Amino acid sequence: DCYGIPMKDTTLEFGIGKIPEPYELVINEFYPDPDPTISPDLPEYEFVELVNTSESLLELEGTKLADVTTVGILPKVTLKPGEYIIVVEDANAFFYRSFGKVAPLDDFPSLNNTGDRISLRNLNGQLLHQIEYTTDWYNDEGKEDGGYTIEQIDPAFPCSGVLNWAASTDIKGGTPGKENSIAGSFSDNSAPTIYKVAVLSDTALQIEFNEPLDSIYSAQNMQISINPNITITTKTIINQTTINCVLNTPLLTRTEYTFEVSGIADCAGN
Repeated sequence: DCYGIPMKDTTLEFGIGKIPEPYELVINEFYPDPDPTISPDLPEYEFVELVNTSESLLELEGTKLADVTTVGILPKVTLKPGEYIIVVEDANAFFYRSFGKVAPLDDFPSLNNTGDRISLRNLNGQLLHQIEYTTDWYNDEGKEDGGYTIEQIDPAFPCSGVLNWAASTDIKGGTPGKENSIAGSFSDNSAPTIYKVAVLSDTALQIEFNEPLDSIYSAQNMQISINPNITITTKTIINQTTINCVLNTPLLTRTEYTFEVSGIADCAGN
């Protein structure tokens, strides 16, 4: 400086982040019910923690975090590979800054205590990750009344549903900004199978699978054919285990139909 005091050797990281693609940025922990708190060390405010699962620097500006009724837009912030970010309501950001990187939202989607759908989309509207949780996701009835976050076991399998989530075992009740207390390896070597088919009407079918599908992959690649020949006009993924199909012609009574499904995968790629 002007007095001749030399600066210490300093290393800084910088770069231009890319827009995240599906499953490169995923929901990793969320706090739907902070009341009653079990520890003063965990702020009594809802949050959603995201993690960069890619090997690239990600630019999160414009990324949308939403539930069924509210959409919040992330500010300009970059996320390094493996780095976490805590997304909170703007008024509560101060309380989480000591835990790590924070993204305050003007319109933070309030998380329902008993269940909600949380989705994450990039600035182009592409779905990155989506979960539909219930209190079953705690996998511990003693923790369903509040004070504990719900953590993901293995971020490499982000669409495995309830099988890959459980209540935090941390003494504070949660682990915002760092590796989850229940972090581990999730294993799935079995391909999904059809659980049942329901006839909703003479022009609508519902197909249920035995495990959560990779909804992003399956929406793009699934093929369904029906014999005797009936064309499906639309296919809609209702949730991670259920697909609805609308038919172009009505089903006939006293007629046996068969159908073939391909292009369906679970989160592990089976």
